[in-house]
Amino acid sequence: MKRAVLLACCVLPAYPPISANVSAAPVSCRESDGPKDCKPSAGIGGHQGALLEGNGLERLHFAVPPGAFPPAAGTLLKAVDACGADSDLRVLVKACGPIIDFPARGPGAVACVVDVVGDTLVGLVPALRPLCATPLSDQISDPDPTHHRGVLVVRGLWDATGAWQNAPNTITLSCDATSNSSGQQQFEAADGSITKCIRTWQLDPQDATEAFLGCIRMARADYCGDGHPHTFGGTAVSLATPLSPMTTAECKDGFCFEASWNRNGAVCLARPRWTGTGMEIDACRHMFTQHGAFLCRGQPEQAAVFSRSAQHVCKQLQTISCAPDQDPVCVSQ
Repeated sequence: MKRAVLLACCVLPAYPPISANVSAAPVSCRESDGPKDCKPSAGIGGHQGALLEGNGLERLHFAVPPGAFPPAAGTLLKAVDACGADSDLRVLVKACGPIIDFPARGPGAVACVVDVVGDTLVGLVPALRPLCATPLSDQISDPDPTHHRGVLVVRGLWDATGAWQNAPNTITLSCDATSNSSGQQQFEAADGSITKCIRTWQLDPQDATEAFLGCIRMARADYCGDGHPHTFGGTAVSLATPLSPMTTAECKDGFCFEASWNRNGAVCLARPRWTGTGMEIDACRHMFTQHGAFLCRGQPEQAAVFSRSAQHVCKQLQTISCAPDQDPVCVSQ
């Protein structure tokens, strides 16, 4: 999808460091989809969605030996669940290399191919857990979701609230269909937001930049920064960054300004991309105050990325007009 961009913040002022997570304490571990009471009965197309690491990798991270980044071919990785659940997933690293066509400033992420390893026998056949398999709702399926799975590998982990933690000797895998060059089928619908922010919006995860972490909150519509998404697969959204600012031509793209973001979630909100049950900022509304046309928590200049979207309504496939567009780039026209 085109890397559209928004907000009249084509040049951003410097902003101070922000704590890891300033939102209200979550009532439960982060989820991998928007509220069930709002979800459309059919898919709406496209590959945007609420997964963070990707289907089969949600809430998981892996320990590696000191200095083992990227993990060497032949490395066996055992998954650990960020929410404390048991995980029997083990993957074998087949090969890793640089991310093609990604202008990274450093080795913040690599592309790998992995196989699922099973240690439980069902009859005489190892029981293998599907990895990066297409969600069933997409009406397409992978013929073999256990071998030659493409992933992106980044340092650290995302915790129960969806906040990145600089945990030493720890890596996170994110489903990445583009990395699967083996001929085995793998589809983008299973990709995580980590992958989308690197692949689609070309954001560099090196040193966990504010824009990269803000992008992940944005992709999942995690307004409160508590790990709970407020969007669904197929919801189109465009992103602006200081390196890829919005242009006035995009004021007529059918999208309207949604929110500005940093690693903690939404900084300023014009409107949610979905309206209806469970899609608002109820869990953290007390942290937002009116700031002109927007609801903001903290100072607007603390934002690192900015999103535009169409306006969706719960249980409906059709979008509605999101005018008037409150994007300062468009308001000034």
